[in-house]
Amino acid sequence: MNDNRLTTGARRATASALLLFQPLSSLAPVNSSDHVQATSLTHITADLAGIGSGPLRDAGLLSGLLIAAAGAAGLNPQGVPHVRVAPAGAVSALLFLDPCHVSIHSLPDRGLALVDVLTRDAAGAAKALDVFVRRLAPSDVTSDARTRG
Repeated sequence: MNDNRLTTGARRATASALLLFQPLSSLAPVNSSDHVQATSLTHITADLAGIGSGPLRDAGLLSGLLIAAAGAAGLNPQGVPHVRVAPAGAVSALLFLDPCHVSIHSLPDRGLALVDVLTRDAAGAAKALDVFVRRLAPSDVTSDARTRG
């Protein structure tokens, strides 16, 4: 019986390794009842200008916004946000999602936040970006949306 378990475990490991080499578009979403399988992804980049330096130096706030944006897009975080704070107070934060990501880079001295959202669908990407816009209240937003994959 132990030999059978090892063989089954080895098969699972091999199958998992093979998934790493499949195109992203061939993988089914984790929660297929909520999402239609996408053959492409939506990538939004946005410059949020005219933000006070206080929120842009707040690593806790910005990492919380990543989690809120993932929830708004209907995606599952794959752990906690990865956050780096520069000596001058600029924050870079990244949240890996399944199979996407949300990130923000703040430039407090310029009142600027650079947001990057990659999701399965355009509606989810727009909802994720909206979380940042509503909470940070920039005076100007410049964004670009592209279909990827």
